[in-house]
Amino acid sequence: MSALQDLMRLVLPPAEPVHGDGEWRWVWSSLCRLPHDYQDLVRVYGLGSFDDVVLWTPFTTHSWANLVVQARDLVGDYGPVRDDDPSAFPYPLYPEPGGLLPWASTGGGDWLCWLIDDGPDDWPVVEWNIREGAHRHDVGAVEFLNDYLTGARTAMLLRPPPPVPWFEPYRERVQVSANLTAASGPPDDLYRRLRAWFGPTAGRAVRDGGDDNRQDSFKALDHDWLVTYNTYNRSRHWHSIWIYCAPADADDAKAALIAAAAAIGCHARLT
Repeated sequence: MSALQDLMRLVLPPAEPVHGDGEWRWVWSSLCRLPHDYQDLVRVYGLGSFDDVVLWTPFTTHSWANLVVQARDLVGDYGPVRDDDPSAFPYPLYPEPGGLLPWASTGGGDWLCWLIDDGPDDWPVVEWNIREGAHRHDVGAVEFLNDYLTGARTAMLLRPPPPVPWFEPYRERVQVSANLTAASGPPDDLYRRLRAWFGPTAGRAVRDGGDDNRQDSFKALDHDWLVTYNTYNRSRHWHSIWIYCAPADADDAKAALIAAAAAIGCHARLT
């Protein structure tokens, strides 16, 4: 079984990948030939996130996730920084020989790159963060993702994978949010009741920022909304709810925030 088939068994691909199809010969002429496993990965999953890892594609109109756009600007964007601090750049940058070519990113500023060498199907993956350094893995993009999400490979810079791996295809969303007051009960219980009100749900990211601050996220499946419950100084119950939804759903999401807060015994103040 191929690494991609393993990944598809682990993480269900979307029925309609976003920006997953295009003219690969144009990509090759604009950059260079890219690994076959990455081409298959883009075709099957498209633009979106494996937990915190955002898979880029060459076919998206969003420059921040367009592999071709990002690759063309690497030396221009980072050359002056490299001149000031060469130690932060353990490898050259594409199109320099032996350079890094990014194909994914994270919310923490990490990049997943290829280390350009001979044949593209043999390019290793390098985790790189300009502040944290670089770590090489002698596998391709798909095998790296599969190993990382199953826990078979330790990622040096990425946060730990979720207990149940997931992929979220890209969708334009707006944020609707509310601060909560008059809460009673521990935050974990409020979060459990919040998920029950929005049910059915699927778990998403948990971010523990330390200092008693935490974010617990889930997807409200009936609405295709991403919901985050934030607690700041959990012992004092300073907390809020964010909903990321399609722009057309914003009014419904605001009404849902007020109703959900009341259902868990809180008052909501829209922000």
